[in-house]
Formats: sequence, structure tokens, C-alpha cells
Amino acid sequence: MTALNPATLLATLQRIWSQVLELPVDRIGPRDNFFALGGDSQLLLRVMSEVNELYFPDEQGLPVAQFFACGTLAEL
Repeated sequence: MTALNPATLLATLQRIWSQVLELPVDRIGPRDNFFALGGDSQLLLRVMSEVNELYFPDEQGLPVAQFFACGTLAEL
């Protein structure tokens, strides 16, 4: 994976969360918790799939436990 600008990564993750949670992007901040915003384990799997496809297409990707452990964008 190529190193990314943190602002670019944050914006991409916000966009993914926004689509999956059906919320406006501006409602999702770096310290917002995915589950507090209405996320659940099934939605988290959709987020994980998109993130892994974008950033780890030829690798195993981030484990599910990593996503559960990191409830906010800032922690990811």
C-alpha cells in the first residue's frame, strides 16, 4: 500500500461511512463512533469490504477485529 496523506485517507473513510450509514459526510467527524452513528456489524462488514478493496486489493486486508477495536475514524 502506498502511503497516503492523512487528510485524503480521512476524507475517503468519511465518504465510505457516509454511503454505508446513509448520512451526510459533514455529519461524520474523526472522533465519531461508527456504532453510535447507527452502524452495526453487518454495515461494518460493508465498510471493511470497501476499505480493503481500495487499499489492500492484493493483500488479505485489515482483519475484522481491527475494525471492531477502532470505533472512530481517528483510531483507524
